[in-house]
Amino acid sequence: QQYPSGPFALDDANANKPYGASLFAMGGTPPYSWSEDASYSERGDFDLSGLTIGQSSGIVRGTLFNSSSGKTLKFRVIVRDNAGDTSSGPVYTITVR
Repeated sequence: QQYPSGPFALDDANANKPYGASLFAMGGTPPYSWSEDASYSERGDFDLSGLTIGQSSGIVRGTLFNSSSGKTLKFRVIVRDNAGDTSSGPVYTITVR
């Protein structure tokens, strides 16, 4: 699986409000599974944001903590396809108001 370089900006979010956005995958053999790339060095704000990545849905969702207000969250995903092949996906960003 090959991904274009990013980062890719997802829809903006508001602190203390529910949020949801779909991630994408291309190539490989569906269905896919998604997980956060814990080795990505700029993920700290995402890790403490209140958001999670749905492993089978590829949807990042949750209610953002007030402490995330004014920040740009960054994270990268690892996508695994049905054949067991993995790829490190693009960097995603979410601006929190």
